[in-house]
Amino acid sequence: MIGRNELIAAGWPSKGNVSARTVDVHISQLRKLLHQNCASAFILTVRLAGYALRKRRGEHPGRLADGR
Repeated sequence: MIGRNELIAAGWPSKGNVSARTVDVHISQLRKLLHQNCASAFILTVRLAGYALRKRRGEHPGRLADGR
């Protein structure tokens, strides 16, 4: 899981006033591009926290492959 502020720091390091909404818009665009090529949702929203990536269909983003 990665928070919006972490994404802002990584994606826009020299910009001082990038909002969390900017991240949301970019994530939305990524989802649209991914959806054109595959049916599964790989970018998941973690409410009040940020985003997570799902590697495989049915995999919970908060758990490692070994179930931890």
